[in-house]
Amino acid sequence: MASKDKIQLEELPNLPRIDYRTDQLYKQMVDNWWTGHYSQPPYIAMSVDQGDTCKEMVLNGLGYAIMPSLFLHGIEEVHKIPLTDTNGNRLTQKTWMFYYKESLELNVVKAFVEFVKDLDIYNL
Repeated sequence: MASKDKIQLEELPNLPRIDYRTDQLYKQMVDNWWTGHYSQPPYIAMSVDQGDTCKEMVLNGLGYAIMPSLFLHGIEEVHKIPLTDTNGNRLTQKTWMFYYKESLELNVVKAFVEFVKDLDIYNL
């Protein structure tokens, strides 16, 4: 969860949320998290088509958003709260990367694959 101002998770149902178009699996994960924590639906003030647009709206104080930490990597002026499941585990989404072993002979591909493998998703 990201917000320009410091807020508490308990306040979310009454605060304006900025939603963005995302893949169905991520949307379902967020919806399941929401229904597990709140009895009322979110107050969705705006829906936009891009995650970057959503991020900019959050940076301008127009509401909060539930988005992957990767969107907010290196942005310190945003208050972030990692969401957790009922067991206290951080919500994560599995991501796959497919490539041909032979493509690792290209330095650019090899560097990208190594970069992704070295990402510390919990400290983004």
